[in-house]
Amino acid sequence: VEMLDCPISGTPALVLPRKTVFFGSGDEEVFHHCLPVLQAITDNNFYLGGFGAGSKMKCVANLLVAVHTLAAAEAMVLSTKAGLDPEMVMKVINPSIAGSTMLAARGPMMAARRYEPPLGSIHQVQEFIPLIKSLAGIRLPDPLTRLSIRIL
Repeated sequence: VEMLDCPISGTPALVLPRKTVFFGSGDEEVFHHCLPVLQAITDNNFYLGGFGAGSKMKCVANLLVAVHTLAAAEAMVLSTKAGLDPEMVMKVINPSIAGSTMLAARGPMMAARRYEPPLGSIHQVQEFIPLIKSLAGIRLPDPLTRLSIRIL
């Protein structure tokens, strides 16, 4: 029996348009053997190295989701308090260099003031990033990680 560490990045809404991403790790030969199954789900399949690399990449992705979500929320609050129409803000900002996937995905909910519970990926930032840093002996300034953990 062989096993891969192969987390998926994306929301349920990204599955049908094939916009999810698999972060594959473990035995490379096993990964390539399983690749046809992964390709049936998405074209975005990456082999990252030894077992565990996929989970580490997922933590990196989830940190970015958390930080980008906070930035989008703060931008929406600022624009609303400045008297700008939230719909126009998204229409103008999303195609610009300042646009982000999280603003495009969560901006409409923010504009409608419809706040849903945080997704699992955001909670994973709180749980797993400190663990990975500790286990790997990683020391780096991480103010955005700490801020995300505090706010979320």
